[in-house]
Amino acid sequence: MAEPFSLIKAGKSFISGLDWFKSIMIGLKIVGVLFIGITIWRAWFMPTNKQTQKTAIVVQSGGTLKLDQSQKQGAGKKEKSIFTELYIQGDTDKEVEGGFRLGYRF
Repeated sequence: MAEPFSLIKAGKSFISGLDWFKSIMIGLKIVGVLFIGITIWRAWFMPTNKQTQKTAIVVQSGGTLKLDQSQKQGAGKKEKSIFTELYIQGDTDKEVEGGFRLGYRF
């Protein structure tokens, strides 16, 4: 036999702290999952515009220095490529080193 309906019992269950705590915790978990999902979606599918600057220093005969700066603004597309670089660096005339770099950008 079913229990008779009571308005007092229904009212007490509505103001119960445990039910509200469970509801709030479930809501916070849903918000957390949505936040993580939107963050991943924005990182992979909505790339921001990236701006790169390349500086080249050229020493010409006679001790003149030419500084070439160029800026490139891309659409944020990730490009995988193999790169090679020759470099020379040093602080004084005695301490100069050079080398070759080979790598893969991903």
